[in-house]
Amino acid sequence: MKVSAILRRFCEIHRRTLATLAIACFFFVYSPVAHADLSVRSAPQIETSEGVPHVQIGVEAIPALQSELLRRVSTLPEIEIRPTVIGTFGAKGFWLLEGLTLARPEVIFHGREYAHLHTDGSLHASLPPKRAFEAVAAG
Repeated sequence: MKVSAILRRFCEIHRRTLATLAIACFFFVYSPVAHADLSVRSAPQIETSEGVPHVQIGVEAIPALQSELLRRVSTLPEIEIRPTVIGTFGAKGFWLLEGLTLARPEVIFHGREYAHLHTDGSLHASLPPKRAFEAVAAG
């Protein structure tokens, strides 16, 4: 199964909010899909908490899917899975290695961690502003 199919299935199962769309977009930076139109959410948005950490309510993680996502992310060039320095305890951070030049380092909040996967299955990632607006508009 291709990474795009896994991420699409992950979104369908969890009906994720912006976080999943954001991480999916980032993974496709190395392919033409990065610039494709985003599909519009067909399911209702999930209820989330107001505070920090931002938590999705009534959603259960699928450990096998999380493991497969982490495995595939770890095979991407110039990316390493490390403990998060941004997310809650237990989250896995996705780090850009030091040898990779950042075009816009100001969009990375802390260190070189551009995304993280929480133990509840939610994903948070940095996106260029234009793509972030597109993701929000898509639901």
